[in-house]
Amino acid sequence: MTPPAATRRSSPRRYRFSGLLLFLIGGALVHYGHIDGWWWLLQATSQPQLERSLAEGEQQIQQLQQQLAVAQHQTELAEQSRQQLQQSVTTLEQQLLTLEDELAFYRGIIAPEERTAGLQIDRLELTPIGADRIRYRLVLTQIKGNNSGVAGHITMQLQGVREGEAVVLPLTPMVGSEAADLTFQFRYFQDFTGELQRPAGVEPEWLSVVVQPQGHRYRRFERVVPWPAADGEG
Repeated sequence: MTPPAATRRSSPRRYRFSGLLLFLIGGALVHYGHIDGWWWLLQATSQPQLERSLAEGEQQIQQLQQQLAVAQHQTELAEQSRQQLQQSVTTLEQQLLTLEDELAFYRGIIAPEERTAGLQIDRLELTPIGADRIRYRLVLTQIKGNNSGVAGHITMQLQGVREGEAVVLPLTPMVGSEAADLTFQFRYFQDFTGELQRPAGVEPEWLSVVVQPQGHRYRRFERVVPWPAADGEG
């Protein structure tokens, strides 16, 4: 049986439409594959570069941190050196003042035109070294009469209050663990140093230093100075 004519005319159109549709689908697939390929290629090339850049950045950070640590260490060393130099300068200045003071002292003995003649206490320095102890330095000099020597002895007394009553107590100067010898014999000067212990139960007020020369050339004399307050006391 022969098919109708209309049916024979419509078959070529369906073939053409189907071919066009297949062509479009194929082109779309090719285009998608092209884009997808470029995407994966971009990823494949960009990821190693990013990793290298990240590694380089981390390395630079480590280098900068090391440089910062070195700079900080050098700054600390410089500050330590500055402090040490400042301390050295301060120490030297103190030593210079001490030397100038000592030089003035010796000049006063050698050329005593402006100083009082006779035997005298040139210096009496008291320094607290605890709640109950002080360190003393006592210097005796003989001015304008030093053609011959002088001899004698020194006594020290504490004036204070015990149980509400005034007391005067003899003190025993100490040098280390031994009693100091406060006898003197010199022509120009003699220097004494040691420590004094405050008696228990006594509130100290004054320290009395009595110089008793031998013979009749010089008379006995006394120097009274305040007992120094310990550090932290008024």
